[in-house]
Amino acid sequence: KNLSIINDIFRAAHSLKSSAAFVGLYNLSDLAHKMENLLQLTRDGKLQVKLPLVNLLFQCFDLIKYVIRSVAEGNKIETPFTDMIQKLDAYEKDPTSFSNVAGASSAQAAPFSNAPASPVPAQKSVEALATSAASSAPAKSVSYSGLEIHLEAEEVRELEEEIRKSGKCW
Repeated sequence: KNLSIINDIFRAAHSLKSSAAFVGLYNLSDLAHKMENLLQLTRDGKLQVKLPLVNLLFQCFDLIKYVIRSVAEGNKIETPFTDMIQKLDAYEKDPTSFSNVAGASSAQAAPFSNAPASPVPAQKSVEALATSAASSAPAKSVSYSGLEIHLEAEEVRELEEEIRKSGKCW
């Protein structure tokens, strides 16, 4: 069952990667590509799905939703999402550095709340949203059900479809 959920999220990230690139959202495509890499490692059994990885994926989902909402409102997003991509790279290289979820900094493992729908004028602000909008890290006992992860993947697919429908090149 868990592999099915991972496969669903992987396919959503893969679709988002190509759709974002198609409409000129190359930075979003890069982020989706990094997510896809981590998910492929889990599919191959080289990386276990643990709470820190789930938290990182939820941070990505929130950032993706924010970007797509902003684009749908006519705002151009050019931020390279360097902080989030670096977090994904760091997790891929050393997942154990993310093991202390309760004591981790928000830059490592804490998910953040839904991003505001209003445009963020400075590019730096979008990245700040991705790394510092969380008020606190979850307790170690917090776990995410497969259903919650599946629902997030479904939302990403729906948002990806909105990008395709818009037909706009940003």
